[in-house]
Amino acid sequence: MVDNQKSQINTLNKRIKYLESELLQKESTSLSNDNNYHDTFDTMFLNHPSIMLLICPISFKIINANPAAHKFYGYKKEFFTTLKYHDLTHQTNEEIFNQFEPNSILNTNPNVHILSNGSTVHVEEYSSILYHHTNKKLFVVIHDVSEQKASLIKLRNSEENFHTVFDGTENAIFIKDKNLKILNVNKAAEKIFGYTHEEFLMDPEQILGDQEKNDYAMADKYVSDALNGVPQIFEWWGLRKGNISFQEEIVITKTIYNGDDVLVFSIQDISIQKNALIALTESEIKFKNIVENTDEIIYMIDHNGIITLSEGAGLKQMGLMPGQLVGQSAYNLYEEYPVVIEGIRKALSGEMVHLEVNLDGIYYESSFTPHKDLHGKTIGLIGMSINISEVKLAHLESEDYIRQLDESQLIAQIGSYHLNIKTGEWFGSEILYKIFGIDSRRDKDIQIWINILFEDDRENMVTYFQDLVENN
Repeated sequence: MVDNQKSQINTLNKRIKYLESELLQKESTSLSNDNNYHDTFDTMFLNHPSIMLLICPISFKIINANPAAHKFYGYKKEFFTTLKYHDLTHQTNEEIFNQFEPNSILNTNPNVHILSNGSTVHVEEYSSILYHHTNKKLFVVIHDVSEQKASLIKLRNSEENFHTVFDGTENAIFIKDKNLKILNVNKAAEKIFGYTHEEFLMDPEQILGDQEKNDYAMADKYVSDALNGVPQIFEWWGLRKGNISFQEEIVITKTIYNGDDVLVFSIQDISIQKNALIALTESEIKFKNIVENTDEIIYMIDHNGIITLSEGAGLKQMGLMPGQLVGQSAYNLYEEYPVVIEGIRKALSGEMVHLEVNLDGIYYESSFTPHKDLHGKTIGLIGMSINISEVKLAHLESEDYIRQLDESQLIAQIGSYHLNIKTGEWFGSEILYKIFGIDSRRDKDIQIWINILFEDDRENMVTYFQDLVENN
């Protein structure tokens, strides 16, 4: 019995020694593994290209920083370990404590850090609690995301600019896929074509062109070339809601939209310009016909006195061809005619000018109108001159006859008159006016002269005048 108990005790002691031996072996292995872990971590910490910090989770004092952190922040190792984490940010300790959540396995947080030169950078912080050499520490890995942030801002600005241009332009813009299905339209497209945005997208393949007026074989070529990267520009007949046809100019370019190749159709309503061009062409034709078939001379002079337009059949009487004087100085051409020079200067200063001038025996009646730009600034003049020599010479002749008449009445002491068949005017002597009781200031024409005759003689006098006209 006793021997049996001794045997059991010996067996138990052996078992205890075995277990103690196993425990010591496991403790030795665990310590070895722990040491291996710390060695591996330290190696990784020192050599990893990522920015890494070890921080006290209570005071947030920086315990260690790897070489990548020294390079990024611009601090030497000795100075780095004198800093606290809030020295790298604009945050308080309380904000940092709430940010890191020490009980969490892994925290991710965007932040802005301050470098040694005072500049700021956008970063993302990845943090967790670990036990390093028996001490609890906050392990923080920092990623510089400044370039990504700048790219995002640039992308956002680009998108804002796109939408500003997209909805701000007066041209209709259609974004279509390769099959010409409408993906998006701007507000100008709604205004020009009369459809709502929803109507465009509900029927994305609707016909917006006048099929009777357009060459759709050419349209296929335009689209094909645009898909190959060659921008296209051409005129087209569009179709508004209600089948209203109008002229438009289309520019097709290839681009990327939401990651896919698309075609952008920029459409300008040119119907107003086309109608204006037609009206302008018709106006120019009418103007040319008037100028070419009138005796007037029409010209333009710029603010420097240079002739920029010289047209009109009246130029032939001066021995000139239309356009012959263009480019010449009006001041040089009319330097011997001070009245013309003065008139040009007045018109260029903004005055309306009317004058009569004798150019080498030819009498012209001219008007100068200031030519102004959209802001009301005088930039030249528009002139028109007509040959009045025939009328002028007739008046001079009449005046000469009047002078002779006055001399005759003094000599003969009789009444007399002069009839100008060309102008229909007659002039009598003062004695004649007194004989018949006519006011010398009154307008005098043939009918007045007929009316003052005795009734029985009027018909004979009319016949007499008619014979004079026919024979002369």
